[in-house]
Amino acid sequence: MRKNVIFASLILAIFLFFGVIVVAQQVRYVYLFVPNSGGYNSLSEINITDPANPKEVSRHYTVPSGFYGNPSRTAIDHYGNAWVGNRATNSLVKVGNLGRGTCVDRNGNGVIETSRDTNNNGVIDSNEIIDFNLDECILKNVFLSYIPGDVFLLGSVGCGGCHCSGAATGRVSLKYLLINPGTYRIGIWCSEASGGEYCRFRLRIDKPNQPTTYIESNGNYGNIEVRAYRSGVYSDCASSFSVIMSRANILYDNWYSQDYWPDCDLCDFYAKLEITVRNVDWSDISLEFVADDTALVYSDTPVLSQLNDGAGVRAVCVDANDNVYAGLYDYRLLYHVSKEGEILKRIDLSVVDCKPYGCMVDKNGFVWISCIWNYKLVKYNPRTDTLDSYYQGIPVYGISPTVAGDGVVFSGWTSSVVRKIGLDGSVIWSVGGPYAGRGITVDKDDNVYAVGSDYGDVWKYDKNGNFIKKVVGICGTPTGIGLDYYENIWVACYDGQLVRLNKDLNILNRVTIGNYHYVYSDFTGYLLQEIVAPLPEYPIVVPPTGFLTLIPTLLGNPLFFVIVFGLAVAAQIERFLSSGGIAFVITFLGILLLFSIFGGVVPWWVFLVLTALIIGGIIFFKRK
Repeated sequence: MRKNVIFASLILAIFLFFGVIVVAQQVRYVYLFVPNSGGYNSLSEINITDPANPKEVSRHYTVPSGFYGNPSRTAIDHYGNAWVGNRATNSLVKVGNLGRGTCVDRNGNGVIETSRDTNNNGVIDSNEIIDFNLDECILKNVFLSYIPGDVFLLGSVGCGGCHCSGAATGRVSLKYLLINPGTYRIGIWCSEASGGEYCRFRLRIDKPNQPTTYIESNGNYGNIEVRAYRSGVYSDCASSFSVIMSRANILYDNWYSQDYWPDCDLCDFYAKLEITVRNVDWSDISLEFVADDTALVYSDTPVLSQLNDGAGVRAVCVDANDNVYAGLYDYRLLYHVSKEGEILKRIDLSVVDCKPYGCMVDKNGFVWISCIWNYKLVKYNPRTDTLDSYYQGIPVYGISPTVAGDGVVFSGWTSSVVRKIGLDGSVIWSVGGPYAGRGITVDKDDNVYAVGSDYGDVWKYDKNGNFIKKVVGICGTPTGIGLDYYENIWVACYDGQLVRLNKDLNILNRVTIGNYHYVYSDFTGYLLQEIVAPLPEYPIVVPPTGFLTLIPTLLGNPLFFVIVFGLAVAAQIERFLSSGGIAFVITFLGILLLFSIFGGVVPWWVFLVLTALIIGGIIFFKRK
């Protein structure tokens, strides 16, 4: 009798073991990303697979040390990667999804170097976040040019304008331009109002624990080689990069110690530097100037630029092909960027007088751009490369596509309006809404949810704009709202809270992770993945219906390769030890145990318990 019970338990343990493995392979990892804006300069990945117990998986800086990024607009692609824009720079950053395994082992050491919750307290502590340049979840860092011709302003000295007055000395950093071996071109425009003209400069190189060195003449200096050219005297205020390159054609030395331009009024002078970097062995490199009255420094190599706060990347949205649109606010530009980080197109929004504040792609492929203080919505058609502008007479803040694909809904900020417009810009309905309305979204029934920042309220409407319900006092300054895979509603708050509600607007739970969550775009990925361009769920486990489907199903599952490897190794060890099968079983289960622990397939203790039951049962029967 006892033997039968033990045998039955052994069989049950084996079935449970493989059942747990199979079920674990079918669990969908559910997540969202929220920016930690302002000086926090970071983006948090939150695991909400168990929505009642959200945990921060990882946190990533969005700019290198020394830059102020102020990230905000965040959009998720089909793979779970997040694109985030820095409002105070020209950078658009693609961040991998650690939970879904999209980060890249760049240094090939077998480990993803990124921030992790090593003490399992559910948040990333300050000692757990790593440097931007070392983070292997930073997949792309795209620099958007705000100057015609894809030229980048590196910095300026003096009054900064043409023929203005304001003599000055100063430095322009080249640290983030000369970061890799290669050849670089730098253009310098100096402009003089009156009197003596100075456009003197030299390279300053700082190395750890070494004296500062200066270069002011052409030559090969080992890790760096430099050639400089100057122009004659001009007076037309021309400052394009191509003009600088063509006018600066006289090779010269002693760029800093000698003055090559005569005294004159309303004059322009140009210099060109050609720099070849063979090895980066410096901690900082810059151009040091004496300029009277203006010196502006340009490059045609993409480089990170510190901008005025709010002047940089604000609008960010992902299309059905996982390419991304990003807008430079102050410069009235919209960029189309591939999933690989290649700039595909630059769209000039100045022709419709729009500063891009937010954007969203609908299921027709139209890109909708909110122009908050221009009081309009702009629709970009990528198929015809045309722009249509629809004046609203009120601020246009957060926007959302609809399930029907018949238009968009938006929040009207301080106008206390929620409005739906059609594809032709006509108003379908317009109703009262939350004051200081920011984030807005829809569910699969086209119900609309809008959040107001000043009173912490969430409003719900049906697809026809009929008011259903509202709740007040959700948190301190809610900004964004989005649904997850389970159809929960998540509200992101400026005080660091994330609040979960059901679709009846009942609060289910809340958690504080990070701070300054200033986001009202598709930070959960729901709008793209469930509304605009749904794809099969991830991961996909489909029972094979025949031999032709069996092979790709197995090859697409990493567990298949672990089992094959484990069986092969276990067979060889059993052959060597001749233990009557015990070594085979222990070795095979040991390999699966390692896979479960490091791959996160199942909790390690579940695996250990089932393993102990199976091994114990085998030993029992061996003795019998």
